[in-house]
Amino acid sequence: MRTETKWAIIASIVLFIWLYIEKILGLQTPDKMSVWAVVDILASLLIFIVVYFMVTREKREHDLRGVMSWNQGFWAAAIMTLIFIPISTLVVYIFATAVNPDFASALLDFAKQGSIDLDPIDYFLSSHLISAIIGGLVFSALFAFINKREAVA
Repeated sequence: MRTETKWAIIASIVLFIWLYIEKILGLQTPDKMSVWAVVDILASLLIFIVVYFMVTREKREHDLRGVMSWNQGFWAAAIMTLIFIPISTLVVYIFATAVNPDFASALLDFAKQGSIDLDPIDYFLSSHLISAIIGGLVFSALFAFINKREAVA
C-alpha cells in the first residue's frame, strides 16, 4: 500500500500545481470558463493517464517482482484512487477557499448558467468527487490491463 499512497500524494500535488497554473494563466475567470473546461479536461486526462500508468507499473515492477494479474493491478489503482479522493478533495477545498475563492462561483455560474442556487464550494467539491470516482475506476481497469504481466513458466 506504500506505492498506492505515494502516487495518491503525487497526484494530489500535481492537481494543486495544475490548478495554480490555470489560475496564473487566467483560465479560472468567468469569461474564460469555456476555454478552461476544455484545457482542464485535456490536462486532467494527461495527468491521470501518467499517474495510473505509473502506479500500476511500479506496483508490478517493485512490489510484485515483475508479475501482476489484472486483478492485482486493478486493486492497486483502485486503492490509490481511494487514498487520492480525500487528499485531493482537501487540496481542492484549500485551493477553492484560500488560493482562488472566486473560481468556484465562476465555475458554478458557467455550469448552471446561474439558474440553480447552490453553494459554489459544495458544487465544486462534488463535481471533483464524482469525476475522481468514475475516472479512477475506469483508469484502474484500463491500466491494470495495460500493465498486467503473466509469469513465464
